[in-house]
Amino acid sequence: KAFGPVIATMTGAPDALPALLPMGLGDLGGKFNQVYVDSFERIVLGGQDVRGVLDEQATALKALIDQSKAPCWAPDKPSEGACPVE
Repeated sequence: KAFGPVIATMTGAPDALPALLPMGLGDLGGKFNQVYVDSFERIVLGGQDVRGVLDEQATALKALIDQSKAPCWAPDKPSEGACPVE
Protein backbone atom coordinates (compact mmCIF):
# COMPACT_ATOMS: atom_id res chain seq x y z
CA LYS A 1 0.00 0.00 0.00
CA ALA A 2 2.84 2.38 0.78
CA PHE A 3 4.14 2.25 -2.80
CA GLY A 4 0.71 2.79 -4.42
CA PRO A 5 0.88 6.60 -4.66
CA VAL A 6 4.47 6.50 -5.90
CA ILE A 7 3.69 3.97 -8.62
CA ALA A 8 0.58 5.92 -9.65
CA THR A 9 2.64 9.12 -9.96
CA MET A 10 5.39 7.42 -11.98
CA THR A 11 3.07 5.66 -14.40
CA GLY A 12 0.85 8.72 -14.76
CA ALA A 13 3.71 11.05 -15.73
CA PRO A 14 3.49 12.45 -19.28
CA ASP A 15 6.94 11.05 -20.11
CA ALA A 16 6.34 7.63 -18.51
CA LEU A 17 7.48 4.55 -20.42
CA PRO A 18 5.75 1.57 -18.83
CA ALA A 19 7.56 -1.70 -19.42
CA LEU A 20 7.01 -5.28 -18.38
CA LEU A 21 9.60 -7.37 -16.64
CA PRO A 22 11.71 -9.54 -18.95
CA MET A 23 9.81 -12.59 -20.17
CA GLY A 24 10.85 -15.87 -21.74
CA LEU A 25 14.32 -16.01 -20.20
CA GLY A 26 13.67 -19.05 -18.03
CA ASP A 27 16.64 -19.95 -15.84
CA LEU A 28 18.67 -17.10 -17.39
CA GLY A 29 16.54 -14.39 -15.74
CA GLY A 30 19.01 -13.96 -12.89
CA LYS A 31 21.92 -13.51 -15.30
CA PHE A 32 19.85 -10.98 -17.27
CA ASN A 33 19.19 -9.01 -14.07
CA GLN A 34 22.88 -9.15 -13.17
CA VAL A 35 23.78 -7.40 -16.44
CA TYR A 36 21.63 -4.45 -15.34
CA VAL A 37 23.14 -4.42 -11.84
CA ASP A 38 26.66 -4.57 -13.26
CA SER A 39 25.88 -1.75 -15.70
CA PHE A 40 24.49 0.46 -12.92
CA GLU A 41 27.48 -0.19 -10.69
CA ARG A 42 30.00 0.48 -13.44
CA ILE A 43 28.34 3.67 -14.73
CA VAL A 44 26.84 5.28 -11.62
CA LEU A 45 29.13 4.04 -8.88
CA GLY A 46 32.30 3.47 -10.87
CA GLY A 47 32.06 6.48 -13.18
CA GLN A 48 32.88 4.42 -16.27
CA ASP A 49 32.08 5.64 -19.78
CA VAL A 50 28.35 5.17 -20.40
CA ARG A 51 28.58 4.28 -24.12
CA GLY A 52 31.44 1.84 -23.54
CA VAL A 53 29.63 0.02 -20.74
CA LEU A 54 26.34 -0.13 -22.66
CA ASP A 55 28.02 -1.44 -25.81
CA GLU A 56 29.83 -4.13 -23.83
CA GLN A 57 26.76 -5.12 -21.83
CA ALA A 58 24.63 -5.24 -24.99
CA THR A 59 26.82 -8.14 -26.08
CA ALA A 60 26.11 -9.95 -22.81
CA LEU A 61 22.35 -9.29 -23.10
CA LYS A 62 22.28 -10.47 -26.70
CA ALA A 63 23.99 -13.72 -25.74
CA LEU A 64 21.44 -14.40 -22.98
CA ILE A 65 18.45 -13.55 -25.16
CA ASP A 66 19.79 -15.61 -28.06
CA GLN A 67 20.46 -18.57 -25.75
CA SER A 68 16.96 -18.44 -24.26
CA LYS A 69 15.31 -17.53 -27.59
CA ALA A 70 13.24 -14.99 -25.64
CA PRO A 71 10.94 -12.90 -27.84
CA CYS A 72 10.61 -9.14 -27.31
CA TRP A 73 8.30 -7.96 -24.53
CA ALA A 74 6.38 -4.69 -24.07
CA PRO A 75 6.94 -1.87 -24.76
CA ASP A 76 8.93 -3.32 -27.71
CA LYS A 77 7.05 -4.75 -30.65
CA PRO A 78 6.69 -8.56 -30.72
CA SER A 79 9.47 -10.43 -32.50
CA GLU A 80 9.73 -13.72 -34.30
CA GLY A 81 12.46 -15.60 -32.50
CA ALA A 82 14.92 -14.02 -30.10
CA CYS A 83 14.47 -10.30 -29.47
CA PRO A 84 17.19 -8.32 -31.27
CA VAL A 85 19.45 -6.22 -29.03
CA GLU A 86 20.38 -2.84 -30.47
